[in-house]
Amino acid sequence: MMIVTQVYTDRLLSEFNLHLLEMNNTQILTIQGILNAYIYSAALNDKRISRSPDGRMHFKASNIAEFYRDGRQIICPIKWLSEYLQRYWPGLTYTSRDTVAKTRKLLCEKFKIFTLEDRHEFWLDPLNRHRQPNPCAEFNMLRAILLARACEEHLLSYGMELEALQLNIETAGNGHYEFVRIEEKSFPKHKAFLLAKIGKASGLWTDSTQIHPELEGVIEMEGLRMNAEYQFSQIEPGDTPEDEILKEETLDVTEIEVVTKGGISTVVEYVVARVPLIYLVRRSMFVPAVPRPLFDSEGGIRLPAWVGIPREQSVRWWQRAIDRAGSWLQDFAPDWAIESYTPF
Repeated sequence: MMIVTQVYTDRLLSEFNLHLLEMNNTQILTIQGILNAYIYSAALNDKRISRSPDGRMHFKASNIAEFYRDGRQIICPIKWLSEYLQRYWPGLTYTSRDTVAKTRKLLCEKFKIFTLEDRHEFWLDPLNRHRQPNPCAEFNMLRAILLARACEEHLLSYGMELEALQLNIETAGNGHYEFVRIEEKSFPKHKAFLLAKIGKASGLWTDSTQIHPELEGVIEMEGLRMNAEYQFSQIEPGDTPEDEILKEETLDVTEIEVVTKGGISTVVEYVVARVPLIYLVRRSMFVPAVPRPLFDSEGGIRLPAWVGIPREQSVRWWQRAIDRAGSWLQDFAPDWAIESYTPF
């Protein structure tokens, strides 16, 4: 089965490479930097990172398939990601919050690394707004690692180096032949070490010779998703609603067996299951926004800080909150909000 898993990883890398060809180096470095931040957070959450006395980082690679598990959620605020890029990828990436948010959206929708809550329409109502970061749910670690690898390979093939050096002309004139970094051609000094470390431990990085056996099931499931999405894209919908097509159409899941009879070996492929496409096809990675509860676990009221400032937006928030919770909430509202809500 290792041949099949290698085929699937090669298909993913080819898909990513086509997308990366549409981008400039700064965009690609921004993607790689953000992926490094997400994966670092995941490794910290799983307690897989440790440091030796000399400060070197180590990744605990035992039970590696657990690191690639389904259902993972990673929460990294936009502000934190922006500050991380400024500190650890200086001069190489875009760092504004708007650009970081756009890149996160790209990772969600185009590269299908994780889902995000679609808050655009939902947040038009001030009552729904809050400061909780948008969770990156259903985080696909396999796609994230392979996309990071594709980013690094693309950048290296287009002139960057892990550490580009040149002779220091000033010191060379005095007979001291020292070499200095060419910052605009070099990766950060950390060289995205964690990404390469995890990729090599998984057998998924550039110079890996064999994929880790524990990841066969993870890769084969991703392969089934890719096959299902391709099959779905080839169907002419006609008058049939999309949801019905997904429920009715199935993907054949096959297994290969070598049968030997009379000294002759034959490869036999047979269908072991037929899975409805609706369980495999990813149409949009945006999911409905989750309403923020008006009350906390102890029955207290959750008040956004901004609703204490007298302005039209705050009045609307109090009006909707009172309509939702009941008139008793008026006892907790500021006088200016009550006067605007009940002007008589």
